[in-house]
Amino acid sequence: MPPPAPTLSISGANGSAAVGDTLSFTPTISGGTAPYTVTATGLPPGRAINNAATGLTTGAYTTAGTYSAIYTVRDSGSPQQTAIFSRTVTVTAAASARPRPASCSPRRGCAFQS
Repeated sequence: MPPPAPTLSISGANGSAAVGDTLSFTPTISGGTAPYTVTATGLPPGRAINNAATGLTTGAYTTAGTYSAIYTVRDSGSPQQTAIFSRTVTVTAAASARPRPASCSPRRGCAFQS
């Protein structure tokens, strides 16, 4: 009888982003028996798992707030192992462009453009 597979685990760092960012995230998975299946709940709006075998998460952040995503990974061993990881992501509002002076004169002041 073969020895049991190493204990399955999943981990990663918390994150931060701004609305409109398209950063990707892939959790670290180790142990268990590949291939793996990764699912997630509580992802920020606009984000989704793009690759269920690796947990690659992509998409543009659309709404500011703090989100707690729960990632679950299942292996293909028998008996099947499951591991869970919670990742917090803080999404800030997108920086707004400040109007800048188009031209200034001592007599008329500044005309602004956005």
